[in-house]
Amino acid sequence: ACPCAWLAVATLIGTAGLSWAATSTGDHLELLDVLTELEATLRETEGCEGRVEQLWEAVRVRNALLDDMKAKVLQRMDQIAVIKKADRVPVEDCEDSFTRVGNSCYHTYSDQLRAWWRARFHCWILGSDLVHPEDLHSLRNYVPEAGDTKYWIGARTVTSGDVPEWWWVDGERIDTKDDNYTSLTQHPQSHKCAMLDTFTFQLEATDCEDPHGVTLCEVKMYSN
Repeated sequence: ACPCAWLAVATLIGTAGLSWAATSTGDHLELLDVLTELEATLRETEGCEGRVEQLWEAVRVRNALLDDMKAKVLQRMDQIAVIKKADRVPVEDCEDSFTRVGNSCYHTYSDQLRAWWRARFHCWILGSDLVHPEDLHSLRNYVPEAGDTKYWIGARTVTSGDVPEWWWVDGERIDTKDDNYTSLTQHPQSHKCAMLDTFTFQLEATDCEDPHGVTLCEVKMYSN
């Protein structure tokens, strides 16, 4: 029974890597449940004691590789966002799935809540990025002020220190002394991504892996 069980585990690990970019956080939690159940089965199966450790080492290595890949992709996206901002490519009208408010086109995706980086990937697929509003008040005309809905914003901190530095994804530094952004420094340093809380209409520093954010995308409009 042991070789068959081990083959099933190996198949699951390989499949998890191939489907990483397309699956949701819920899918990964489901996979973890399956692996946990398989671990218990393997521990009870004669001759499989050592292979349990091999299983979790394989999972650990795969997760490390995926985290490294994700970091490199996000870094490249940051570089491209800086270039796009500098080029100011003309945008005359919003795509069908976007709504124009002022000089921006906005798009929200709330059917599936997700982590910050997954939200950003979704925006890029649509030719946009997570929102960088000129001012938070400009969003009041688009984002509904209801309940405790929280939207992912295109801001994060990538540095460490007593007072972390916050940056928009297009390379502009955030002045955390500005009343609109002082709230970012009032959270644990492990919280490195920004959410907009529609109840308080303030930005919150949040764990980037928090799977409960609504995706809020933006395309800035420039004229010739």
